[in-house]
Amino acid sequence: LAFSDYTLSIDGNAVTDTALVNGEATAKVTVKNNETTDIGAQLIVASYASDNSLIDVQVSDIATIAGSETTVVYSTASLMVGDDATKVKVFLWDSLDEMTPLKDMKEYIK
Repeated sequence: LAFSDYTLSIDGNAVTDTALVNGEATAKVTVKNNETTDIGAQLIVASYASDNSLIDVQVSDIATIAGSETTVVYSTASLMVGDDATKVKVFLWDSLDEMTPLKDMKEYIK
């Protein structure tokens, strides 16, 4: 498998590691399946409080990526960043059932 970097945008504006703001967030990653068999991929966007407690989780549908195909996997989440939510983590797993990471997690901090 080959992957692009994660991208996170809020209301159409790219997010840097320290510029989280309130708004409708979209996380994306491009996955290229170099294998001959199909794979599943699910993108998870989770927001956390300063004490690392989980506030909210949004997940994409499972994308089935056929062998030798490239697909963009994305998820949207409404972020209310402030006193409560101080960081967002983006994950790419095979599914919520199996929870096998396909790519390292990316963290964005307020």
